Amino acid sequence: HGKKIIFVFDNIDAYIDYEKFIPEHDFRIFIEYILQKNHECRFIFTCRPFIKQADVGFFQIELKGFPYEESVELLEQYNISIRNTEKDKLYQELHNLTQGHPLWLNLLAAQATRGIDKLEEFISNITKGVNRGDLTETSIVSERILGELWKSLNNKQKILLRCLSELIKSEEKDEIAKIIAGELNYNQFTRALNNLKLLNLVVTKTKPGREEEIELHPLVKNFLKYILPLNEQSKYISIIIDYYDKVTYILKKRKYIFRF
Repeated sequence: HGKKIIFVFDNIDAYIDYEKFIPEHDFRIFIEYILQKNHECRFIFTCRPFIKQADVGFFQIELKGFPYEESVELLEQYNISIRNTEKDKLYQELHNLTQGHPLWLNLLAAQATRGIDKLEEFISNITKGVNRGDLTETSIVSERILGELWKSLNNKQKILLRCLSELIKSEEKDEIAKIIAGELNYNQFTRALNNLKLLNLVVTKTKPGREEEIELHPLVKNFLKYILPLNEQSKYISIIIDYYDKVTYILKKRKYIFRF
């Protein structure tokens, strides 16, 4: 009705078809409707993959990685134990390898905190058998870095990541511990979670008056869904559903008395 409103839909990765790189299902219908109607509103959608859409009124704004100076600023926060004379060479290599992508920089820098030898071994494994020029492709870098990280994890850390990859939204730490209790006891869960935090594989969120919430970075979640067989995904989906079924049953059994 002539109103000028800006609508922002943040992180719509889950609604993108990763084979055709187009919005899918109801979201595609929604976007087509926006483009067909006359209105004064603007709709902003953020996501990681490039979307193949060529309609009039649809504009792609691509965000580049950090320039070298900002990459150095990020890496300096990790206090990597290395001689100053070798730092610039290492930072240059990390920037070239990641194209300044902040997630990849953080994941590689986290390896450096375990020792510079670990980082050099990690980089060697990522680049082994691959043309350096091909590593400018985000999908290849993603597969290589996350693939090596996955192989370096122990079984308990992998169990926790599998569970987190099937959660629809961020959840509080204790809630996740209850969900996964049949697979990991609380001490095992806490140790696995702390190690995943150190590796920058999980994202933590804080909200006023609430406990810290945990979720996976969308790129990590998409990677796990890509590499894990359906039967493994089904197992953890069932674990989550069983937990919430029990919670729902308990809520149904409660009786509330209201006094006015």
